[in-house]
Amino acid sequence: MNEDIFTKIKTKESLELLMEELQLILKSFYEAKAEDLNSVLTYKVRSFVSDFFKNKFSDTLNPEAYIKEIIEKGQKLQTVKLFLAFEPSEGAIDHFYSFITSACGSHVLLDISCDPSLIGGAVIIFKGQYRDFSFRKIFQKEFSEEQQNLLKLLEK
Repeated sequence: MNEDIFTKIKTKESLELLMEELQLILKSFYEAKAEDLNSVLTYKVRSFVSDFFKNKFSDTLNPEAYIKEIIEKGQKLQTVKLFLAFEPSEGAIDHFYSFITSACGSHVLLDISCDPSLIGGAVIIFKGQYRDFSFRKIFQKEFSEEQQNLLKLLEK
């Protein structure tokens, strides 16, 4: 029923913005002027949100309850924490999102953080599972082994 709106939401930041927009729409129901809802939908929310609700409000008997249901569902979405060595482009986010949702089998949000110390690769945290696929881990392991060899040579 309200799945449509979440197909555009891929990141935690995007969900937070959607939640702010939904609060603006809810607030407009309580404004004295009837045009306030149209004003909010036209000028204060993203176009895909506006289009979605303009279509849904004509089909929905209780738009306020419908928005509250979407807010509740949005708060329950699972999040995949993703640490990258770079700031990803929209194309990279789309690629990561497609890969992760196909691996998880459901809609999840990406909570992306940039950590240049990773050198490359990624660290992924999902449902309490921590996986480090970064080059930093590889280099630390290599350096640790080489450090042991150097210490042995210095002891002689």
